[in-house]
Amino acid sequence: VMLKLLLILTLKGHLFANYVNNLAIGDTILKTSFLHKALSCESYKTIECEKPECDEASCIFYHSEMDRRRNPYTVPYRSMACKFISNVGACKIGDKCQFAHNDYECMFHPFEIYFKLCKSRKTRKQCFSTNPLCPHAHL
Repeated sequence: VMLKLLLILTLKGHLFANYVNNLAIGDTILKTSFLHKALSCESYKTIECEKPECDEASCIFYHSEMDRRRNPYTVPYRSMACKFISNVGACKIGDKCQFAHNDYECMFHPFEIYFKLCKSRKTRKQCFSTNPLCPHAHL
């Protein structure tokens, strides 16, 4: 039963990864000019930013452990928060933990993107003007 579930999740993750990588993160990422062309759901916030001064709100790279994501395809973890999420570095399992360690890992997990309606209640275009990296579905 566990092997069958793992196979189903792997197949769903692979199909969803192809969908997301070919289209968008939060249905807006391909429309932003400041994003790197090679960006995919896999690499978003998984590489450290090298700029000394950076607009962190629009940067695709991570700046601290608070916004660093693990690649959910190479390090399988759930979108549910680890019980140590509020205490960065306290999880003894570290990167091998099967739960999300920050909000980015929760929100940009392949099984979460597009599945929750954006709370702004705006259209994609309206939301994009203030939040180009919104991971939620839009009206």
